[in-house]
Amino acid sequence: MKAWLAKDPLPRYRARLVELGINAAEIEKVEAETNAEIDRATEIARNAPPPSLDLAEKDVWADGGSAWRN
Repeated sequence: MKAWLAKDPLPRYRARLVELGINAAEIEKVEAETNAEIDRATEIARNAPPPSLDLAEKDVWADGGSAWRN
């Protein structure tokens, strides 16, 4: 598990940005704004009415074969 956590791209990229001279406070500001936007979108989705059942099969197609591949 430790090996895979060490490969997590988010902390690695954050560290790289700091190495390149990006201010850590600016990175934290962007992270906070992003997390706030995600929280807002999550609340909107949770409070939205469920989609109608006729949408469950809309734009879904598969015949089990590979005919769609070029």
